[in-house]
Amino acid sequence: MSLALAPSSRKSYLKTVQEFFEFLSNYGLPKISPTPYDHIAKFCIYSRRRGLAPRSIRSKLAALAYWLKAQGFPDHTNDFRLHKLLAGWSREHGHQPDNREPLTPNILKGLRQTWAQVCSSSYEQLLFHSAALIAFFGALRVSELVATGKTDGSLKALLLSDVKLTQQGLQIFIRSSKTDQRGRGTEVSLAHCEDGDICPVRAVTEFMSARGVTPGYFFIHKDGFPLTRYQFWALTNKALKVLGLQQHKFGTHSFRIGAASTAARLGYGAERIKSLGRWKSESYKGYIRPVAF
Repeated sequence: MSLALAPSSRKSYLKTVQEFFEFLSNYGLPKISPTPYDHIAKFCIYSRRRGLAPRSIRSKLAALAYWLKAQGFPDHTNDFRLHKLLAGWSREHGHQPDNREPLTPNILKGLRQTWAQVCSSSYEQLLFHSAALIAFFGALRVSELVATGKTDGSLKALLLSDVKLTQQGLQIFIRSSKTDQRGRGTEVSLAHCEDGDICPVRAVTEFMSARGVTPGYFFIHKDGFPLTRYQFWALTNKALKVLGLQQHKFGTHSFRIGAASTAARLGYGAERIKSLGRWKSESYKGYIRPVAF
């Protein structure tokens, strides 16, 4: 049953269950099976008093719910009283809007000229330029794009074998993602762009020529180590600063926000935008911001 969860969820759920048992032990509450509602409610109150946001507490409840159901116990995490408790906490400070700004084609053009000032070599310039354009035009999550760290052996991010140059442009295969935990995979096609400075096909062609055919992660440094999430955003932040932009207004999701916002600005319909970012619900609307060309 644990294999039904994504590895990251499995690790997170186990950590929460361990935390719950520690809470019971520290506060002298008996470990009763099945776990009563009162214990779960007190754990939520304890978590809130520690400063956790209602959203984080809901994540902990999801972990406890899975653990209870897996043992065949009643799931008290779905109790009406808990829902109202969390609703009340959520209303204390109101909804916190996502204020991250989109990375737009104009900003990408600026980055194209700026990589030389923040990168250590011409190879690194090609690396970061092509990664940024793939993130934007493919509306990729950073977890789909680059490795989580130097020793990341999960091979979940883009591999060399996932990227194909064709006569039409660029074909990218995303093997798994946040909305595709079973790894069915999704193909993303990118066409040539009239503006050569931000053409993803041109950027990837140049990078592949310098990269070589070393198997493994697609975005790698000259020494063979993968480009990591931290490195990708740290250098992007430096480049944004050189452009005179306020880095705190942007985040790794700004590429997806920029893709959705630009598509909406160009008049794309809802279904086409959802297809672009592989959104399966109306959540795509939360990514659209006003953009100027």
